[in-house]
Amino acid sequence: MVLSGDSHHYARYTGADSQFITSGGGGAFLHGTLELTPTIRTDWLKEKDDTLRLQTAYPTQQRSRELLDERMSFFEVNSGFSYFLGSIYLLFSFVLTSLYRWDVGLIIFVVLAGTFWGYSAYQEKKFNWPTLRYSLYHAAVHFLAIWLLSTAALWLWSYHPIYIHWLVWLGLLAIPIVPIGARIAAYIFGQYLKLTCKYCDRNHNDAFSSMRLNSYKNFLRIKITHEEMTVYPIGLDAVPTREQWTLNANRSTASPSIFALPEELKPHLIEPPITIKATGGLTSSEIKPGAPAASSH
Repeated sequence: MVLSGDSHHYARYTGADSQFITSGGGGAFLHGTLELTPTIRTDWLKEKDDTLRLQTAYPTQQRSRELLDERMSFFEVNSGFSYFLGSIYLLFSFVLTSLYRWDVGLIIFVVLAGTFWGYSAYQEKKFNWPTLRYSLYHAAVHFLAIWLLSTAALWLWSYHPIYIHWLVWLGLLAIPIVPIGARIAAYIFGQYLKLTCKYCDRNHNDAFSSMRLNSYKNFLRIKITHEEMTVYPIGLDAVPTREQWTLNANRSTASPSIFALPEELKPHLIEPPITIKATGGLTSSEIKPGAPAASSH
């Protein structure tokens, strides 16, 4: 068995007479399983077939897609970051309303596109044409929102065209643009993460981390004997929220738990137990020392 836990979900691949299991569903936020490919190629075996095939994913890939639709309330979950985006909207709107020219708008768009391209390239670990293309789309939608807010502000101010100090104008802009811009920017950013995660095979980590889901926990119980090992993958679809954990007022020998839960936890086997026999595994002569375990195919 090859065991890993960095990704916050459960997955099992089989191949090369071995079980490759990821079980990282502990205390961190949930990772979906949309990035899991049907097959993976390993490059650390000398003679055996190096193709691994996905057997089980928890949550399933279909459920991962459903979670993106059900729980992507970006502003409510990430209000601090949303207001930061609203402040960026204020800065660009102030510049655009002060110098309402096409070249100023072009500079703002280029800055947005470069920032999102750098962000996407950092997440995907590469600069390439798809990364640039999606960044341009993302930047264009944000720029359109900033331009519309700036145009609306100038249109409203045109009814009272008197000179005011730039600091006063910045303060007046902040009143509507920061709260409104925060919500608009959060919606755009959240939809960008959701759509690219569902359909473009990217932003998997950020899309799910932004939802901060504490569901679909998992862990392994392993029984080891002289000749074989049996793995019991245990899942927990839902867990109580932080506010639902209360001290057990009736703690006793019959009820030793420190905490009392609002309802009984319902753990279950993610899949039937997996038995691995010592006689059927790899030998040291079949492994290439120093090679990475697996790569996506």
